Amino acid sequence: MSTKKFDRSAYTISKTSTQRPTTSIDPPSSTVLPAGHAKSPINRSLPWDVHYEHNHTFTIRDDCDLSVDIFRPVSNEPVPAIIMWSPYGKSGTGPWNLGSTALRSGVPEERPSG
Repeated sequence: MSTKKFDRSAYTISKTSTQRPTTSIDPPSSTVLPAGHAKSPINRSLPWDVHYEHNHTFTIRDDCDLSVDIFRPVSNEPVPAIIMWSPYGKSGTGPWNLGSTALRSGVPEERPSG
């Protein structure tokens, strides 16, 4: 059995920082998305006004900070919370977005709203 020696000179190894950023890439923001708003022309439009808080940060009981996007009615009436996690990222731009999965994981392109 012969073993071939690995020739490192044929490759360039980039060194990058492994330190996590100390600040959010996108600063927190708050806006009202009006009824009829659509993320893109192919997406469904929102049926009513929605208060959108982007990158809202809060600390959970084990002292970790979480950054979340909150969509809620413009009114102050109590509503149930829907908590979502996915490998696609908060806005569908994560490393595994729907466009990179087989058959978009069964979610038609025109189905997501907002």
